[in-house]
Amino acid sequence: MNTLAKDHIAHLAPEQQETVATLDAQRIKKRQQLLEYAHGYRWQGTVTTLLVLSVLSFSWYFAVPVQILVALAFGGLWLLIQVYTACIHRRLDALMELLESDEKDETR
Repeated sequence: MNTLAKDHIAHLAPEQQETVATLDAQRIKKRQQLLEYAHGYRWQGTVTTLLVLSVLSFSWYFAVPVQILVALAFGGLWLLIQVYTACIHRRLDALMELLESDEKDETR
């Protein structure tokens, strides 16, 4: 908010000031959530990687036939790619919303 807007808000009725403050708090909370989304979901990829590796290691330990082991490996790789792609898309969406929000704030 620029100083002119703050001066203008100071002349509003208390109920109107509360409404403006609530709207501003909601905007800040939304921005914080977008920053958290943009920061990333590294834990999802890590958990998925550990899950795939554990399934493959248990399959190896119990002497699963090679054809099934290869199918599990490809299935695990496909799952990893899907999870990482979803994480990247979520981050990009959050960054685009942040960019649009910043551009809208600059035009005010």
